[in-house]
Amino acid sequence: MAATLASALKAPVEALKADPNLLSAPELSFFKEYIESLGGKIPDPVVEEVDDDMPDLESAAPEAPKPTQPEPAEPEEDLDTEEPEIVEEPFEVQGDADLADEPDEFPPHPTPDADVTDEAETQAASILSEAMPLVGQDPAKAIELLKKSSGIDPRGTRSFTLLAKANVKLKCPKAAIHAASAALTRNPDSKEGFKWRGKAYAMLGRFVEANIDLGKAQNIDFDEQIYEWLPEIKKHAAAMSEHKRKYDRLRAEREQREKIRRRKKAKRDYARANAAASAPSGGAGGFPDMGDMGGMGGMG
Repeated sequence: MAATLASALKAPVEALKADPNLLSAPELSFFKEYIESLGGKIPDPVVEEVDDDMPDLESAAPEAPKPTQPEPAEPEEDLDTEEPEIVEEPFEVQGDADLADEPDEFPPHPTPDADVTDEAETQAASILSEAMPLVGQDPAKAIELLKKSSGIDPRGTRSFTLLAKANVKLKCPKAAIHAASAALTRNPDSKEGFKWRGKAYAMLGRFVEANIDLGKAQNIDFDEQIYEWLPEIKKHAAAMSEHKRKYDRLRAEREQREKIRRRKKAKRDYARANAAASAPSGGAGGFPDMGDMGGMGGMG
């Protein structure tokens, strides 16, 4: 009997040796109590630590590939619509207020190549001398005399530069420009011609032209009055020039985009025409044209 019992207990004992924690299982509580009644000591069960480094099988599993969303189709480029024209915003700097009401055009001055006698030259010079002090005192009277003087002897510049100055004083900038331009026709280096034409341009708010003329006058001969006028005129001229450059650039960019559009459109239309020409011709439904059935004329 002992041999039989030993044989029966051998396997369970080997199992308990391999895993002492089995003695703490509720099913073997009777065996645990028996050993303890014999003075034996059952060790406390050992709690196995979980290895945090072990990968979580669920998290380690490869993610299923997400379905890819198709890229949205880009809208077809519109090649049939022209670029809108550049609409320039109005930009101006006001000139002088309360200017005289003047015509836009004036009768031409006498030509400078007139044949003038010595007597006429003397008479014109006398009238000019009479007019000179009146330019500041009575510009209207001065203008009357200066026109008479220049009509008698239109060859020189003095009558015309004084005429321009007198018109500026009367707030008649258009007439001043007309007179100063006549002086510059006779002498392209007339400082007074550039001075009073430049001042007249500024009165009209034409600051770019004013800045050019006054700069030329100052280069010919320094003038304290021009020096005082120039800072404000330069500021306005710079603003107007920048405005012009801005819209010149916008128009140039538009024209470049238009050239590209027209080139692309021509290429597209050419490709479409070629495709249409090379497409097979046939009857309705894509079937060959059945109109000519000459080879089947004997049927029927």
